[in-house]
Amino acid sequence: MPHLRILDLPGRASFDIDISEGGIVGRDPNSRYPIEHPTVSRQHAQIHKNGAQLVLVDLNSANGTKVNGKKISVPTSLKEADLVEFGQINAEYFIANARTQLNPIKASGKAVVLTETVEAQPKIPLEKLEQLLAGLFGLLSKPRLPQQRAELIGAMFCNLLPGLTQAALLDPCGKLVGGIKGGRFFAPDFYGVLSGAVAVSDGVVALAGVELSKMAKELRLESAPEAIVCLKLESNTFKNGALYLESNKPFFLGEAVDTLKLAARLLGPLIDRAPEDAQFLITNDDLRLAQRIQKRLLVPATIKIPGLQVAMQYVPHYVIGGDFYDVRMVKKNEWAFILGDVSGKGASASLYMAQILAASRLLLPNSEGPAAFLNALNSYMTEVLEPGVFATTAAVFIQPDKGQCRLALAGHNPPLLRTHSGRVIDLGFDPGTPIGAQAKLECKDQRILLGKGDAIVLTSDGVEEAENEKAELFGNDRRNTALERMPGASSIAIALRESVFSFTGEARSSDDLTILVIERE
Repeated sequence: MPHLRILDLPGRASFDIDISEGGIVGRDPNSRYPIEHPTVSRQHAQIHKNGAQLVLVDLNSANGTKVNGKKISVPTSLKEADLVEFGQINAEYFIANARTQLNPIKASGKAVVLTETVEAQPKIPLEKLEQLLAGLFGLLSKPRLPQQRAELIGAMFCNLLPGLTQAALLDPCGKLVGGIKGGRFFAPDFYGVLSGAVAVSDGVVALAGVELSKMAKELRLESAPEAIVCLKLESNTFKNGALYLESNKPFFLGEAVDTLKLAARLLGPLIDRAPEDAQFLITNDDLRLAQRIQKRLLVPATIKIPGLQVAMQYVPHYVIGGDFYDVRMVKKNEWAFILGDVSGKGASASLYMAQILAASRLLLPNSEGPAAFLNALNSYMTEVLEPGVFATTAAVFIQPDKGQCRLALAGHNPPLLRTHSGRVIDLGFDPGTPIGAQAKLECKDQRILLGKGDAIVLTSDGVEEAENEKAELFGNDRRNTALERMPGASSIAIALRESVFSFTGEARSSDDLTILVIERE
C-alpha cells in the first residue's frame, strides 16, 4: 500500500497518508491530501495512478515540488524511499509491508539466494542513540590511524548493542578489520560471500534464521552466527567495504536500521579523514535519516506534568537543525527545562546538538540547580566544541506545587513571563556567556515565583530575528502581541509560531525556530 510519511509539519509528529487512490496535495482543507503550511500552495501537486505506479505532478506551485532534492517540472514516477518536498514540508514515499529482498550471490561457484523479511522490532533506546552520535563525534574530533579507528568503531557498536558478538569493518576481499577483542572468526569464504552480497545489494545485507543456516551449510561451516547485518561504507581507505555486525540474538532492525544506516554513512569519511581534514559531505538521504534520529532525541511536543501545562514548537530551518530542548525530572517535586541554540545550521549544528543533549542528560540528575548545571555543561563541552562554535542555553528548574522557579542563562535570550491576565513581562536577566565561549561561565541562579495561570516562555532567536521579504525583523512587539492573545500553553505556543510564519510568509525564517511554554495550572 503506497504511503507518504509527512516528516516535519510544525506542531505535529510525523504521520502517514495512504495515497493509493491518488488526488491533490495542497493547503486547501478540501484537498484530498491537505497539508496546512504557508509554503504549501492551495493546490500544490497531484498524485496520479498509472497502473501499479504512482506519478507526481507539480501544479505550478509557488514554492515547487522536489523529488530527492530536484525540482520537478514533468510527471515523475515515485519509487520506494523517495524524499518528496512540498514547499518546505518534507515527506517520504514508501510501500507499507514491503519485503526486503537480497540479490543472488555466488559461493564456492554455486548460487546462493539470500532472501529475508525484515520485521519491525523495537527501536534502539534513546540513550543508545545519543551514545552512538556522541561516539561518532568523538571519532571525528581526534585524528587516529585507520586501524585504530576500526578498533574504536568495533568497541563503540558493541557498547551500543550489548548483544553483539562481533562488530568490525569488512573489506572487499572478505577480511575483518578491527573488531572487538575475543570476537569469533568463521571461515574466510563466509566473509567473502558477505562482501559479494554487499556489492550487489542496495548496501544492506540482513540475514538470520533459516536463510543464514542455508548459507552456512553451503559453505560447510561448523557453526554460524544467529543473525548478521552488513552495511556498505563509502570509504576510500576501505573501498567497497562494509560495517559488519553479528549477534546471537535476532537483530532488531525496523526503525533502528535508519540509525545504523546513518552510522555506516558517517563511518567512511571518519576512517578516511586525515588529521587536517575534518570535513565530509552529507547527502539528502543522510539528512532524512538524521532528521528521524533528531526527532527521537527530542522529547514529545506535549509533556504531561502534574500542576503544569507544557507545550513546544520546533521547526528546523532545513530538515535538521541546531536548536535543542529537553524536559527532565531532577527531584521528586522539581522539573528541569532546557532550551538552547547551537551556532550555525544543518548537519554540523545537529551533531553538536546531539552531543549537548547527551551531556545534559548525564549532568542533570546530579545538578543542584540551573546555574550549577550550566557551569558543568560548559566544562564538559569546551573540550568538544571546535573554536568559534558555541551554544546559547537557558535552564529553568520549577517546583509545580509551590510555583518556585529558578533560572540561569548561558548567552541565551532572557525568558518572558506571561501572566494569567495576559500581560507579557520581559524578565530582563543578564544573558551571560554562551556554552563553549570561555573555560568558566560563573552562572548564577535567578528566582521568581509563578502564580496559577502564569507562564514562562522560552524561545530561540529564530522567533525575534525572523525576517520577512522586506528584511524586517519580527521583533519583540509582534512577539508580545501574539503571546497576549491566547490562553493555555499549547495555544500560546501555536499562536506565536503561526504569527512568525504569517509575518515571514514565503520568505520563511533563515534560522531554526523553537518555542517552549511552561504554564502553572
